[in-house]
Amino acid sequence: MVLRIRRCPNIQIKKIITRNYSSPALSLHEDALRPNESDRIITNSRTTISAKSTSTINTESIKVNDFIKLLPSERFNNEVYVEYSSGSFKLEDLSKTLKLKHEIYKLLESNNVKAIADLFLQWSEKSLSNLLESLTRQEFSYIIKRIIICQTGLLQRYALDTINEKTKNSNPIISKLHDDTRSNDKVSESRVLLDSIRKIYSNLIYTDHQDYIYQKSKRSNLYNSPNLTGYTLQVEDYENLIFMEYHNLKFDLAAKWFHRFELEHPENYRELMTFNMWLLKFKLHAGGSPLGWVSKSTNTFQYYRDPKFSGFKQARSYKSILNDFLIGTNQSIDDFTLNNELAEVLIYSISYSGELNELYEFIELTYGINSKGELNPEFKRFDQDDSRYPNIKVLKAIIVSLSSHQEFFKSLKYITAFEDHYGVSINDRKSISFWEELFKGCDLSTKYNQRRSLAYYLQQTSKTDSNKVRRSSKTLQEVQQDVNFDYEGYLTFMDELKSERINTFNQLWTLYQQETGGHFSLRIYKLYFDYLKEELNESSEQTEELYYSYLTCLLNQYHKFAINHDQQGFTTRDGFNFGKQNKIDQSIGLLYEQTMKSLIDYKWKATYAGQCIPLINKWSLDEEMNDKLMNWWKTIRAPRYREMIEKKRVEFMANLRNEDKEDDESLLDLL
Repeated sequence: MVLRIRRCPNIQIKKIITRNYSSPALSLHEDALRPNESDRIITNSRTTISAKSTSTINTESIKVNDFIKLLPSERFNNEVYVEYSSGSFKLEDLSKTLKLKHEIYKLLESNNVKAIADLFLQWSEKSLSNLLESLTRQEFSYIIKRIIICQTGLLQRYALDTINEKTKNSNPIISKLHDDTRSNDKVSESRVLLDSIRKIYSNLIYTDHQDYIYQKSKRSNLYNSPNLTGYTLQVEDYENLIFMEYHNLKFDLAAKWFHRFELEHPENYRELMTFNMWLLKFKLHAGGSPLGWVSKSTNTFQYYRDPKFSGFKQARSYKSILNDFLIGTNQSIDDFTLNNELAEVLIYSISYSGELNELYEFIELTYGINSKGELNPEFKRFDQDDSRYPNIKVLKAIIVSLSSHQEFFKSLKYITAFEDHYGVSINDRKSISFWEELFKGCDLSTKYNQRRSLAYYLQQTSKTDSNKVRRSSKTLQEVQQDVNFDYEGYLTFMDELKSERINTFNQLWTLYQQETGGHFSLRIYKLYFDYLKEELNESSEQTEELYYSYLTCLLNQYHKFAINHDQQGFTTRDGFNFGKQNKIDQSIGLLYEQTMKSLIDYKWKATYAGQCIPLINKWSLDEEMNDKLMNWWKTIRAPRYREMIEKKRVEFMANLRNEDKEDDESLLDLL
């Protein structure tokens, strides 16, 4: 695919970052497993990995697969499952502890994290010592992390679209789709899991179950209580809590856990932090993820959205955090290589800082591609097995970062360059989130309204102070009173904005259909539908054709995902190990119905009401939709159509009488 949608400054290059880095969820300078908890000990990420019964091995020579086997999650899985998966395995042959771990594993395997959370909550309240004896710290941390990932996944999938919406242009259809197809019980389940995890950690620290980690008395000192169990939070516990609060958009609480960690380890907190904690620190304090970005107005469109649940400010410079990271990992900026995860958060962080030139420099130094989309001929490209080899998430970060600075068209050059020179795939199922950001960037970068566009036009053409022009917010009628106002120039400017939006959206939609092989995204289809509604108001024949093409795409997607929800079968049951089926076909059906209604509204408002019933009969998905749309037309829209026609008739007759009266008066004047 070649993205040729146009628009571009030169940059100077500074030396920035080069170093290869792996990212297991282990402390960089601390024993990953305690000697009394495991047969294997990781003593230091820079030194050796040893077994009690074997000789010392240098980490530099360890293969990745061998290293993975030493991670807590892999050890846990192997211990309770792999060793006992043969046909001769009998559950009664296991010790009580291994039986317990086996049952927990089965619950994890079936994704039944609610049962595990309830178990841990009761266990920590009634027999904390037994819990800590049965599971090692690493095993406990791993299981809690799995619960948190599930909890935050629920929240992101079912709530993020409607969180803290602060714009008049909300999405009623998307809200309805969420109500109909993604039930609110998922959000409630997410909240219950969140409260359970917080309470579990409170039970670990305090013997009195009335004590709580977020009590006011615990703000300055978490262990300020006479009712302590003796349990102190480890690095992996801090990582879990920061990860959980951050992904629940509780940025102030996530920052609080970072602060507590630094207070507890003032001398060596940098060395103790895991790689994931560093990523979270960039995201939390330096804007290393768009999750907490405030979406603001463009030059031609008024918009505001703040997703945060707190007044937390992301105020630290990414350079200071990067410097801390280098100190903590004992690296220098001249001998340092990125992996994709760190490259991604740095791209976001640099963009958030507003230093666009530094972002261009960083991309060119890291990947050899300049802002014109050209590869430096002297740059040696990475092999595909190199941790620096870019993936779709890096491309997504570039799209989001540049679009937030109204440089959407420049980001398209980078996409083409990464495709050409690195072969990054943007047409598989994993690339859907990339396309969603591409459409979102296209929408916000080309969107305009008359008042904001007029203010921007005056700002660019007026000889007076641009800030005064912007604050004046004059209407078009007021500005036309000024003899110096270039009205024709303004009309040309508005036509250019309109043409740019039409061409960009249509080309992007065509590319999406061609490149993704029909992968469905509700957000993309909804964005394109909103665009079509804008254009339909202009009464364009071409837009009407695009509507029929869009309906055809929706129809194909509907038949691809349609299942019978009324009949219980393999694809619809909710029993053990079966989650509720994703009702994508119902989402598509609802969007299809809204599209049909929009097209019908266009028809009758253009006085083509005679086409509405044939349209319903021909394009309805099924008999149920046909009956529903026909009833809607007859009871709601047809009466409005008759009112409109009657109003037009009355106006026409009034105009005709006025014309006759004027003719009579002119005849009398002649006589």
